[in-house]
Amino acid sequence: MISVESAINEAVNRLRSIPEASPVPFFDVRLEEVELVEQSEGEDYWLVTLGYTIAVEVPLDEDSGNFSFPGLPEIKKSHERVYKTFHIDAMGKFKAMKMRIV
Repeated sequence: MISVESAINEAVNRLRSIPEASPVPFFDVRLEEVELVEQSEGEDYWLVTLGYTIAVEVPLDEDSGNFSFPGLPEIKKSHERVYKTFHIDAMGKFKAMKMRIV
């Protein structure tokens, strides 16, 4: 059985190696959850949830595409957290990745 550190490293490496994991560049990758799932058949595995941040356009004002308050700077972009859960088997092999809705 691999260590929790190895399972986390495999999940992070897998996230960074899959260009389709996010349609836009992402940053601020963080470990959100990790769980050892023990099976009676001995097929234990790790579930590693990683979160990351993406910038998203927010058209808040239909005329200009921006939103502003007098005396405050315009807001042009916002950010969103995205979560993915990775299934890493006991040997450290990647098995699956799923979106995690929070």
